[in-house]
Amino acid sequence: MGMTNLRDNFEVVALRGADLDGVIECYNSLYAQARIGSLSSERLINDFDRARAVLDCSLTLVNVTPDDQDILKQLVGNDQVHATNASSVEEILDFRAGGAGKNKQTFALVKPGAKDGEDRQVLTAIYGDFAKVETVADGSISGSSLRGNVHEILTTRVQDMEAPNLVTFYSVTNLGGVKGAAGMLINRGLAHLSENVSSLKAAVTLSPAWAFRKWADGRDDVPDLRGLSEQEQMQMVHRYVCDTGVKDNARSLHLFDNGASVRWIQVRNIPELAGGKDDVYSDGEIVVKVNYGYDLDPKVRQERKQKNNDGDVVVDEELASVLELAA
Repeated sequence: MGMTNLRDNFEVVALRGADLDGVIECYNSLYAQARIGSLSSERLINDFDRARAVLDCSLTLVNVTPDDQDILKQLVGNDQVHATNASSVEEILDFRAGGAGKNKQTFALVKPGAKDGEDRQVLTAIYGDFAKVETVADGSISGSSLRGNVHEILTTRVQDMEAPNLVTFYSVTNLGGVKGAAGMLINRGLAHLSENVSSLKAAVTLSPAWAFRKWADGRDDVPDLRGLSEQEQMQMVHRYVCDTGVKDNARSLHLFDNGASVRWIQVRNIPELAGGKDDVYSDGEIVVKVNYGYDLDPKVRQERKQKNNDGDVVVDEELASVLELAA
């Protein structure tokens, strides 16, 4: 299917092989413009929307289990954030990919094989930790109860988990092929969990503040975190998250592409943890991470996405109070 055919006698059907590749080529060529809302004509807008509709129909969300050997083999060694327990199929199954009803679940967005029997191609995958944590009086989960130590997540084995109320996405692996695939995966994953895990109250990330150290070192008005109170540390990280000049892939994905909020900020003294590339501050003495929060309602996420892109980054009420932000 060529690009022009998207405009003529269009019907949304699942495609594979060369036909799907043609739609992906069209989608990728328009993605950068669509992402910032600058497609130059109604014709191009229609092309992009139709290509997106075909991808939604053709690409599959998989909650990875031992039966998905073709997917597991592609995930081995490809976690760009955390290498721990991802160097073999056995490690991934023991520590990351338990399937439904387990405390560790791996979701992958896959492209079908060109023919029956051919391996599926992993475009992107996200790793989730499911837990049952204490709630406050109104039934919600406090920021202080959110996961902050990725080392504990990475080294906890897969086990049964009944009625989890919290899922923490701690790593995204992009293997290429479709631009914006990670955003598609997160939205599809949230829809799946909303439908299938009724006990879930909160979905958050545990994301590295990729460029915090560089950002802090380049500013005279950012003091050494080690000399600050916990509240002051969180205020500094909030400044970083809201700085429009920061280049941080995790922040861009969650806030500006997918409509998350800033749910909580983690500044911890965990010297034994290597962490992500640039989330380790001051020679590993302090680790800086952000819990971006996802509402399970896609309409809320869309509203937050608009606010975030308008420069009014959404901060959850509890964190705003801690940071003493003006109402």
